[in-house]
Amino acid sequence: KLVYIWLAVWSLWSCQKDEAYFDVLVPADGLTFSPVEGGAVMHYRLPADEEVYCIRVRYKDAFGRDMIRTGSYACDSLLITGFNEARKGVKAFVTLCDRNDGESEALEVTFDTRDSGPVAFINNLEVVPGWGNGFVLSYDLEEDLKGMAHLFYVGEDPNTKLPDTLLFKSFVPKKGNTVIRDTFKQQRDSYDFVVRVEDFRGNMVKERVWKNIVPLMVEQLPVS
Repeated sequence: KLVYIWLAVWSLWSCQKDEAYFDVLVPADGLTFSPVEGGAVMHYRLPADEEVYCIRVRYKDAFGRDMIRTGSYACDSLLITGFNEARKGVKAFVTLCDRNDGESEALEVTFDTRDSGPVAFINNLEVVPGWGNGFVLSYDLEEDLKGMAHLFYVGEDPNTKLPDTLLFKSFVPKKGNTVIRDTFKQQRDSYDFVVRVEDFRGNMVKERVWKNIVPLMVEQLPVS
């Protein structure tokens, strides 16, 4: 008898849960999207209903992870993040929510994105030989990078004495036209130079390799 009672209660609860949808539709003409670095901005105009508490958008980021962003009734835009290379037609689902977190029926939308800061950084990055066993690294950024750059070169592991990819330095690139001059820590005839960038969530985004960088060596010539 207890089992039947529990089944009856569960059935009643399930029916009530199915009917708990927030019965307000997302206005399709109240949504617009603007692509930005690494994502998009969703501009929204909520319906004139006192029960509407927030707006919610679900989508998958560049790594296929499920993402949820929530915007308040007191705002009119919501930043969508989590992308690297520019993309078009990213699918998302938008719902309205009441104060009890009940959600309306989802509206399917699409939006476009622009290259993220790390991708823009590594795409316009230049690495050339420098004087005295060195190199010159240059880049131009519109904003401070929301992420980190890692510089490597192929040299000799000091422990195993075998060729290995060695970390040279890590840093957060700042906005503006920047030129970095530095020297390799090991003396070699040529170098393979590797740059990797990660986003603000710690995901490795992209890598570029410059092969056979031959440093410009200084040599004193005879007076004759």
